[in-house]
Amino acid sequence: MSVNELCSHNVATCSPETSIRAAATMMADWGVGTLVVVREDRTLAGIVTDRDLVVRVLAAPDADVDAPVSTVMTGGPASVAIGSELRTAVAIMRSNSVRRMVVVDADRRPIGVLSLDDVLRRLVRELRDAVAVIEQQDLDGESHQPRAWSPRLGGAGHPSPSA
Repeated sequence: MSVNELCSHNVATCSPETSIRAAATMMADWGVGTLVVVREDRTLAGIVTDRDLVVRVLAAPDADVDAPVSTVMTGGPASVAIGSELRTAVAIMRSNSVRRMVVVDADRRPIGVLSLDDVLRRLVRELRDAVAVIEQQDLDGESHQPRAWSPRLGGAGHPSPSA
């Protein structure tokens, strides 16, 4: 499965010059917790999260909310190419200790955001589908349990009674 199938393609962006106050307002207005920071040429410059604003701004005694978001963003954030497999994205998340990352095209332009929540939701959906198959087999009277070895049945992978 590719990251393109799972990522959110609604990317909320701002420029590095956007003020911290304006970035926080954008997050509130758009109901998002992440802004992808892009340069004039629309390439990825960084990422800023609501947690970044709390830890790096609100908790700082001398915070200037009119400073540019570039002063608190994570520059060069973890990213993954649009055509990458999900397992690659999860490995990048794990190695960078992040829950969200930017999905980029070949020119490093953001085209999505992949979150660990997105991955977990998909996994839960896949597991639900597997459980539904098992439950349907139970209703149909089909057994999904492996048969126990019996001298009468024998079978591949089972020892014979004379072994």
